[in-house]
Amino acid sequence: MNLIAASLTAMILSYVYKENMFFRIAEHTFIGTSSGYFGALAVGVILNSGVNPLLKGKVILIIPIILGVLLITRYIPNVRWMSLWPTSLLVGVGTALAIRGAIRPSLVDQIVATTKPLFVANNSYDSINNILMLVMVVGTLSYFIFTKEHKGALGSVAYIGRITILAALGSSFGNTVMTRMTLLLGRVQFMLGDPAWYVIPVAFAVIILSTIRDRTK
Repeated sequence: MNLIAASLTAMILSYVYKENMFFRIAEHTFIGTSSGYFGALAVGVILNSGVNPLLKGKVILIIPIILGVLLITRYIPNVRWMSLWPTSLLVGVGTALAIRGAIRPSLVDQIVATTKPLFVANNSYDSINNILMLVMVVGTLSYFIFTKEHKGALGSVAYIGRITILAALGSSFGNTVMTRMTLLLGRVQFMLGDPAWYVIPVAFAVIILSTIRDRTK
């Protein structure tokens, strides 16, 4: 099993050299396996959460089952319009849940974080942090004032907001890069372990032979 995983990892990493047949095989294997897994998972959810409880007497579940069947009518031209009903319900409920879940972390918690006392007794670190938080929030909000030209005091405050936005975007980008590097290092450590490292000489041999073949052409 480890050799299979190492082989697929080497085939994926071969894309660094160039797009090749081995990368496409690993890519298609991943897509096919994922599609099959999630398809089987979806069937299991339908049976366990819908069909089986319905057969045991929970008649109310007939409603979501009918709506789910109506989604399939999208592929039948004559009755395709019937798929709009469950689609509209999914979009409406999904939007409501998303808004409800986003209000607290994106709005309420942010307001609470900026209304803390500026000076905390016997804790200079928290005091400095709260002051900086207030200054950066005010600066960021001022940066998005487009009804007045950014000059004078407003320009200075908006400049602080611009620096704050750049710092936040840089921090987010750096965190994304570090996450990807962590995943890469994990795969490299796996490839250097036993018996996965047996695949490395084979991969290099394939790359060398491929390079020689391309040059001879």
